[in-house]
Amino acid sequence: MNSHLNTSDGTSTESPRSREGAFTLVELLVVIAIIGILSAMLLPALGRSKASAHRSVCLSNLHQSALASLAYADDDTRGSLTARTSQYDRNLNYLLPYLPSLKIFACPSTRNTVRTNHGSSPVTGERGIADLFTYADGRKATFGTSYFCQGFIGHETPYSDEIPYFGTVRTLPFLRRTIANVASYSNWHNTFGLKGNVAGPSGHWLITDNYWEGKVIAYPDEDDNHGAGGINLSFCDGHAEWIKTKAFLFLYELDTDEGRSGIRLPY
Repeated sequence: MNSHLNTSDGTSTESPRSREGAFTLVELLVVIAIIGILSAMLLPALGRSKASAHRSVCLSNLHQSALASLAYADDDTRGSLTARTSQYDRNLNYLLPYLPSLKIFACPSTRNTVRTNHGSSPVTGERGIADLFTYADGRKATFGTSYFCQGFIGHETPYSDEIPYFGTVRTLPFLRRTIANVASYSNWHNTFGLKGNVAGPSGHWLITDNYWEGKVIAYPDEDDNHGAGGINLSFCDGHAEWIKTKAFLFLYELDTDEGRSGIRLPY
């Protein structure tokens, strides 16, 4: 049906019926503005949802790593929860027999990847997956593990430990974590009034987010796995949880016992 009407001078014009179905310029601009407002409202929520999902996967990675550490301790004659031999030894290869995939060593909130190629530890010289001998240089780094083994307690205390080291014995100026000592360890420093406190396995850290890189060493910041808001970590009883930055220093000192009361390390 023709939607145009003829006028007396021979020209035609649109009928009122055809104009009813068309958007005016003002109406189109209003629709575009509404879409823009809705997008601005939804995108942050989607970003928060994605970050939350990533933290959940990361927590699962850490929980599985903690259980793998406990399985390793069951097989170790000393009940050691880690195979680290010094503060410079960042090796996580010892967990491989107890975990199903290398993906567990990479946090989904980062760009970190653990490759399958082998190499030697820059500290001990032992062979293993090269990227498990070091952690990544932050969340934007490509290669290296996203996680760190909190392997020792009693820093800057009178305590020391002797551990097997390639057929010899190495003396450490702190204690390497074992099933026994995380159950009975009593804080030596009185920082935060913790002297004499026994944290137990549920208070001692085990495998954590990598918080040793970025602008602030050993403290949550924007370059760490989940930014400055906090970190995921697992404990020596096998559980894992998210802790906020405001609780970090107290829980760190409760675990590590090194006299740390501020953001900067005490040594």
